[in-house]
Amino acid sequence: PHLVLGLVWQMVKVSLLSGINLKSSPFLVKLLQPGEEVETLLKLPPEKILMRWVNYHLEQAGHPERIANFGADLRDSSVYCHLLSQIDPAHLATTSILKTEQDTTRRAQYVVEHARRLGSEFQIAPAHIVGGNEKLNMAFLASLFNASPGVELVAE
Repeated sequence: PHLVLGLVWQMVKVSLLSGINLKSSPFLVKLLQPGEEVETLLKLPPEKILMRWVNYHLEQAGHPERIANFGADLRDSSVYCHLLSQIDPAHLATTSILKTEQDTTRRAQYVVEHARRLGSEFQIAPAHIVGGNEKLNMAFLASLFNASPGVELVAE
């Protein structure tokens, strides 16, 4: 059973991360760090690009926090709320829940509901966000990226 689950996880992971690269998503060039060459971004694994994508949106939102993992850094849903407020084209997802709701499970439920509305195909239970499940959070973020990346390539 563990071998089969591991194989299924690898297939899900590959599927969700397949579009997180510069060839499929040229707008990711905006994730380059100052002085960094495109080749560096091309060499990064999709998980690292996904983390940069989240941190890019946190920076755009003026939020001081950055993530370094897909577990503990996401537990309180603050990062998710700021990310959703940036990538939601209808601007229905906001960060106001962070001021009014201290229960992290309710915050996570808010995140899941808005992700579903945005078309996220991979669903996660609020308990997995609050529990800091790295694999499921990574898959959930990849699904959010695929549904609504919130980055446009502007010709310069």
